[in-house]
Amino acid sequence: MSALSRLLAGALGWTMLATGPMAAHTSLQEPAAPRVELSEEETASRVKADVARRMKIEAAAVRTIETASRTWPDAGLGCNARRGVLEPMRVPGFRIVAEANGRQFVYHTDRFGRLLRCSTPSKPLAPIR
Repeated sequence: MSALSRLLAGALGWTMLATGPMAAHTSLQEPAAPRVELSEEETASRVKADVARRMKIEAAAVRTIETASRTWPDAGLGCNARRGVLEPMRVPGFRIVAEANGRQFVYHTDRFGRLLRCSTPSKPLAPIR
């Protein structure tokens, strides 16, 4: 890649990606689009679509029972109680409960469209000894 190409890529804010075993060729990639924050309604709609896909039913048959704004303690969105410990960080999002065919589904989300179907432990975890 010529020096002029590198200068032009830098001026446009593009990232140069190396390809091939010796990175003899490079290609340009446009910068990633900025993340768009979703509203509570948009996030609930995505949850309904996910439940519908999992249950193989129409999204209109899925009902949102509860939505609540939450700040999760880590990147696991509060769903990792039995999966280990993640680095603490505050992640704003929602807790959304949906119902379909008599079953309830609990989702923890961030505000950018990430959905995690969470199961809440039926009893508290025992202390670590």
